[in-house]
Amino acid sequence: MTFWYEEPGKDSDVVLSTAVMLYRNLDDLPFVHRLDGDAVQALCHRVEEAVADLGFERLPFVRREETRGETPRETPRETPDREKESFGREKGKNNREEALLRGPGGALDPLPRVAGAACLLLSSRGNVGISLCAEEHLTIIARWPGLALTEALDEARTLDNQLDRQLTFAFSEKFGYYNARAEHLGPGLAFELLLFLPALASTGTLAGLGTALSGFGVRLSSVSKDLCILSASAPLGKSEDEVAAKLRFLMNGILAKERELRASLYTEDADRYADRVYRALGLFKHARLLDEEEFMTAFSDLRLGVCLGMINAPTLQELTALFFEVQPAALGETGGRARDSLRADTVQRAMAACLSS
Repeated sequence: MTFWYEEPGKDSDVVLSTAVMLYRNLDDLPFVHRLDGDAVQALCHRVEEAVADLGFERLPFVRREETRGETPRETPRETPDREKESFGREKGKNNREEALLRGPGGALDPLPRVAGAACLLLSSRGNVGISLCAEEHLTIIARWPGLALTEALDEARTLDNQLDRQLTFAFSEKFGYYNARAEHLGPGLAFELLLFLPALASTGTLAGLGTALSGFGVRLSSVSKDLCILSASAPLGKSEDEVAAKLRFLMNGILAKERELRASLYTEDADRYADRVYRALGLFKHARLLDEEEFMTAFSDLRLGVCLGMINAPTLQELTALFFEVQPAALGETGGRARDSLRADTVQRAMAACLSS
């Protein structure tokens, strides 16, 4: 089985992934924050039945117990013993199938979830998921490698249409989909693109880019020194396709500028960039402990080296897969030194595999 982030993506030298989120609520239930535990379980069961023939796997999380006038609290869901490992993962199971880089709640969480989500229904390739009872009753999430606005939107729409035949969503011809969060009203749509922008970052132009994008209703938020998330929602009065077209236009300019700056910076100081790339390669091959900050710095240097043609292995696809597999939520609940050791071991094994092929 090939997982979505192991596949080649368009413009992957700049765009690691494209995500589309569709927010939906059932018309016969109050919003999530007014549902008690039994209602959450019943809702999850209804949605599971609606996708029973689509091959989705259920990954249980925690149940949010909320009653009127009380502070919401999270309690472990009652699940079989084999599901109590980490967010319902079966012990020893490969977490790669859960690697959907960023959900609607956390910057680099491989699971498409937010605090309080009851469960996730995930496709076999790991690129399509339904997060239940988080911000809204359902959040449909579709992810593609590289710049794939149309592909991700079409995949999300396909699942949305299938669910719409089985469930009745809260919808108005005038106002669109009714959702708890104001930014989810109307089409109930959001795009998120994970961007690799080392040249724009090193020249100090990311802040200006973010300001310019905000004038188009697009947000640019930092994940690390060289990684950013570009996000946009579809407001009332705008269609899904209009927002996708706007993002495609903006991305054409970002792609051109980033590539132009990369070529210029490398020409000016090739030795310095080569030194950074080969130091990063050595760290990935030999480190015994690797914290998140060290990984992100070396990952950026190594990825830039591949983009500039300085090294042939690992490939962009292999680096992208490695990136998703060593994020904290993908590594599990271990922390501190144990997590750093596990991250280093994962990186070493990945390097050994790609450099020997």
